Amino acid sequence: DLIGIFFEDINYAADGGLYAELVQNRSFEYQATEQLHWTPLTAWELVTREGGRGSLKIADAVPVHPNNPHYVVVETQSPGAGVGLINSGFDGIPVEAGESYDFSVFARQLFTGNRWGGQGVLESPARLVIRLESKERAVLGETSLEITGREWQRLAASITATNSDA
Repeated sequence: DLIGIFFEDINYAADGGLYAELVQNRSFEYQATEQLHWTPLTAWELVTREGGRGSLKIADAVPVHPNNPHYVVVETQSPGAGVGLINSGFDGIPVEAGESYDFSVFARQLFTGNRWGGQGVLESPARLVIRLESKERAVLGETSLEITGREWQRLAASITATNSDA
């Protein structure tokens, strides 16, 4: 008789295995109540390139859906060659040359036009660049999308990897 079953996710067997997700903590839901060192930004970090300055914060003011209440705000003070975020995956994200990787995101512009103090004018679509990169920052595949307006929208693209990296 099988009375019950117990499944313990101690090695990413569910999130990175049975549920074949490459991005860890994709909805910014990790909490210290689950693991003492977890935060909503676990597995995510700010990336700045060539003079770019910015910050990340978790918000929940106008969520995409009540079941998905948290989102990350990437605020750019100076764009430089880029300000964004990177996800470390589950002990990395293996990439195979020639394989296609699907990307989707719900996004919106928090501010358009003049922001308080006259700073942060954004009168055109925000360009979002999605890259598969090695730890050495070599680009393994890339695509771009445009975010327009202050309403949530689903954006999607596929990236075909040009090189492999474990």
